[in-house]
Amino acid sequence: MWARGAEVSAGQVAAHYLAPELVDRCVEIAAARYGGERVVFRMRPERWLSRDLSVP
Repeated sequence: MWARGAEVSAGQVAAHYLAPELVDRCVEIAAARYGGERVVFRMRPERWLSRDLSVP
């Protein structure tokens, strides 16, 4: 994924998790809601639940 402390755009995050046709709309909604403010997420997961999102 991304390196610790890396700056990542909303589009990069959306593209990683959403279907391609949803990415632009997600970015538009985020821009409207947060007005270009920088948001930082810091997480310390206790356990990981994952699956391969590239497999339909």
